[in-house]
Amino acid sequence: MFELKTNEEIGAYLKKLILSKYPSCRQFCVAYIDLTMDFSDDPQDQRSEEIRKLTNRLSQILKGKKSIQTYDLPIFSELLGVSCEQMLSAGAVAKPITNRRTNYNIAFSTDERDWIEYINREDCIASYADEFGKTVVDYAIEFKNYGFIRFLIENGYITLISDDKGYVDFNFGASTTLKERPYEARTFENELYENKILRTQIISLALESNDYDVLYEMRAREFPPQLAMTTTSLTSIKFSEYYDENFIETILRSKSKAVQYFCEEYYVESKWQKEEFLWMFPFLDKLIVAAIKKNSSKANMLLDAAIKHNEDTYNALKKAILQVAKQMKENLYRNQGFQEVIANVLRDYHISEEKNVISFYCYFLRDSARVTTNIICADVKSKKPEIQSKVDRLNELYSQIINIENHLIKK
Repeated sequence: MFELKTNEEIGAYLKKLILSKYPSCRQFCVAYIDLTMDFSDDPQDQRSEEIRKLTNRLSQILKGKKSIQTYDLPIFSELLGVSCEQMLSAGAVAKPITNRRTNYNIAFSTDERDWIEYINREDCIASYADEFGKTVVDYAIEFKNYGFIRFLIENGYITLISDDKGYVDFNFGASTTLKERPYEARTFENELYENKILRTQIISLALESNDYDVLYEMRAREFPPQLAMTTTSLTSIKFSEYYDENFIETILRSKSKAVQYFCEEYYVESKWQKEEFLWMFPFLDKLIVAAIKKNSSKANMLLDAAIKHNEDTYNALKKAILQVAKQMKENLYRNQGFQEVIANVLRDYHISEEKNVISFYCYFLRDSARVTTNIICADVKSKKPEIQSKVDRLNELYSQIINIENHLIKK
């Protein structure tokens, strides 16, 4: 017995499922019509009309305005590779649609004997994506089968963080020992490099299973762009492709000790400059926005940590720039006004393209202070005055950092 979800929940789940397996909802409709109708003796425009009608009906289903019909279920099941129960429960209940050994079935299984047999098959099927482009780990995440993923990690079949291997291609040394067939593509190892949110998907699943040790084991606050940090150029520092909305929501649902972990400052050694740089969780802004929108009690904790970090960064940045400008004025630019000197000094101030990382360091001076870190801004409104006041303070500090040239000399 399973709980039948609402039309809205089923529609949202189906849309996500369709777009994970087809380029567009219309392409899914084309596959549906071609599977169920024969237009070999009919004009092409009749086929187009049926596709149009189904596209409109599907749109209503996905929006939750209409329910999926019983005659749709076996067709959707065939095209999407999921059971009727999985669709009607919006993914809460996942049942294999066949008994044959597939990535789908094995990822659903909780029997370790099945896992071992599948991994050791001579055709190495466990290393490859299926016809839907999904690996056995993709399905395990989808089915929330953390036991299987933990089995793969503890037995060395997958490694997501490896200091011994080094940071190969900045993917944290991720690797797999699953056997492969020679010269075949679309392996699980490919996914370790291509799926930017695979690690956070697994961390989310671990948190949902109350495994909080994973935060440290998988360095949950860290992301590959941090390894490319330098004091001279921030062009490689982009985090947007690593954003995982479900990861943010899972953190907020976790215990306070997990949220506190993401409120702490930490250091990451750059593999380009061989120095350690100070960081806050790169998606702390997303956490704050989500917490406020959900009216979470954790919003205060997140805001306090972000405000302190921005405040410390602003003060350190202002002090460093003025210190360098003073030395430059005394030794090099005696005939220039202090404002002109500051303009020269600010050539060493860099802001990333996403405007969430800053760096200042004057190489010309050996004892120049270095301020290199990320900064936080929250684009959100709260109905609670005390929360909104903190949001305003956070964003004010952010603006002062971004526009530091306007806050160096009293006018």
